Amino acid sequence: PLLSVLSSLKSACRYNERAVPLYQTITQHLKMMLNTELRNIELHVNESHCFTDAVALLNTLNRQLKAGLNDHIQSKDLPYDIELKLNDWLVEEKNQENEFDFEGDNGENKLEMLSKKIDQLDPSRSSVWSYITKWMSGKTYDSLVAKLETSFFAKIQKCQVALQNRDYPTVEDSIQLLKLMDKTVGKHIEISSEKLKDLHGRVVQSFVSLCKELRNSLDQPYSYYNFQFKFGDFRSFVLHIPAVFGDIDCTTEFSLVHQTIYKALESEICSLEEMLKTDVFDVLKLQSK
Repeated sequence: PLLSVLSSLKSACRYNERAVPLYQTITQHLKMMLNTELRNIELHVNESHCFTDAVALLNTLNRQLKAGLNDHIQSKDLPYDIELKLNDWLVEEKNQENEFDFEGDNGENKLEMLSKKIDQLDPSRSSVWSYITKWMSGKTYDSLVAKLETSFFAKIQKCQVALQNRDYPTVEDSIQLLKLMDKTVGKHIEISSEKLKDLHGRVVQSFVSLCKELRNSLDQPYSYYNFQFKFGDFRSFVLHIPAVFGDIDCTTEFSLVHQTIYKALESEICSLEEMLKTDVFDVLKLQSK
């Protein structure tokens, strides 16, 4: 609507001189508003290093300029080139996303570097540097911690989904990364240790439940087909998440599973031995020929 009004007024100026002051007043006011907002956006980005909202706003403004707003507001009248600034922020936003990607071989190095960076920006630090930067680093610190918490909780969620899907290699990778995050930057995430403890409890309960399912499958007649698949999950859990054996419930269930398997095998062997002593075995041999 604003673009239509400006275009109409500009056209009217050609035929009616009385429309010129109104058009000039509106465009001047619009320039002032845009310049103020654009400077505030740039200041916010410089302080917080948060690009998402700023990029969205510049994208919208850039589309409006290309759609015809530049006929009324020239680029030279703005505090900076919108398209160039947008491209710069998109590059910085991508680099920042990579900074919070801790998976891979260099994840530990990234976390250690990030830990040092956040420590320096922490307004609560009692050092000369903290007093100098406290007035300008608060938003930056809060922004980095918010992104760090988002990354941490996303990995908690990923681990829980993998646990539910019995993707145990992913569970173990997630647990190790979360432990590393808690060790390096956990002091900036208020409930990281609590969440890790809760996650450990979920993993333990999952293993205990799996062991019980396995034992129950052996107690039921003609259930060896189910046992075959459940044992595959059991084997994968044991191989990929050895930390569960630090829990007494898990070690107890692990022993019970082996006892149940031993008894089931012993029972099957006894049944076969009894069969060998009867005529049924001779009949089966004849049938198999």
